[in-house]
Amino acid sequence: MEKTIEIPLAHPITYGDKTISTLILRRPKAGDFRGLKGMDMPFDMILDFAASLSDLSPAVIDRLDVEDMPKLIEVVSGFLGGFPATGKT
Repeated sequence: MEKTIEIPLAHPITYGDKTISTLILRRPKAGDFRGLKGMDMPFDMILDFAASLSDLSPAVIDRLDVEDMPKLIEVVSGFLGGFPATGKT
């Protein structure tokens, strides 16, 4: 069984006829890091990565309330923390 991380939302997301009260993110695999772009725009990258790991569209993640963002950013950033910075030096 694949390990997941659940993030309860203080402000559930309504998208279409769905209400999402908990984000469920799977742990990333090596291939999930392919194509990560935007180290110069970390919020964009983190939100896109979160969408990918939750199997939700970026449009759903975009509806996340600002109060719920810190926990999501903490969890997703934790997956990225051990990697060296890339880009021009």
